[in-house]
Amino acid sequence: MKTSNFSLTELLVVFALLAILISLLQPSLKKTFIQANKVHCLNNLKQQGTALAVFINDNEGKFPALPQWISLNGKLGKSTAYQSNKMGIDDRVLNPYLNNDPNASYCPSDIGDSHPQFKDKINSCFDEFGTSYLPAAYGNWSRVQYVFGYTKTTSKSIYELSPLSNKLILADWPWHWNRPVADAKTRWHDGDISRKLNVLFADGHAAYIDFTLEWELAPNLAPQKTWLFW
Repeated sequence: MKTSNFSLTELLVVFALLAILISLLQPSLKKTFIQANKVHCLNNLKQQGTALAVFINDNEGKFPALPQWISLNGKLGKSTAYQSNKMGIDDRVLNPYLNNDPNASYCPSDIGDSHPQFKDKINSCFDEFGTSYLPAAYGNWSRVQYVFGYTKTTSKSIYELSPLSNKLILADWPWHWNRPVADAKTRWHDGDISRKLNVLFADGHAAYIDFTLEWELAPNLAPQKTWLFW
């Protein structure tokens, strides 16, 4: 009974063809992976938006007052630089409305922070601070109207924010203007030079938006009510 065997040349040809196919598929697979992370992140923000709506309903229409800007939700962070990093899962104000699940505060594309203070030192904002998302504060700063009170006894009321559709609530951690847009750590979800972020708005919708025109190109303009954020 005869047996057929592959020659070394035939095996090398097969391996070469497989390598070519893999190289052709890599860009598509990478795009799929990036898109999946983006959707996962948006779903996290929507989940947090739902939890926040319940909190607001339980607290006479008011947003929570935060001990610090990273103490809305998440887990215990590694950093000792912030008092709120000493707060465990049960202490962060929104966690009870998220079943104390820290994963709701984790973005799978979280690669750290490009701020000069943290550059090259933080592999993940989630591990460092306990959350991948940065909330807006109370009042006005850097042309964005914030909604959370920091160390205040009261916070912004939902009734003061009309319209709600362009009031920024949470966004990917490096959304601040002082993060250099050319740094990869400012651009978690895309490789092009722009400030694109997953954002949660006060009306509960979450979207992936490009802040570049309104943020980078108009540093001296007062915010306009037609902008994506206000």
